Amino acid sequence: MLPHRGLARMYVCLCNAFTDRQVRAVCPAAGSSAAAVYCALGVRPKCGKCVPTVREILDEVANSDVPAAVPA
Repeated sequence: MLPHRGLARMYVCLCNAFTDRQVRAVCPAAGSSAAAVYCALGVRPKCGKCVPTVREILDEVANSDVPAAVPA
């Protein structure tokens, strides 16, 4: 499980410089699609190493009772 409540931001993608909080903020609009997360953030995967983490966050948010958006 990824840390997110009240903890420091974790960079998910170094190529595009986005954090787990940014991914969580767009999860409601993205549904369960990693591609939709990238689109909502206005970026495209470059090296692709972040895709599994984006999917893990999507799954975590989908299976959680906690609101997806986390204040920056």
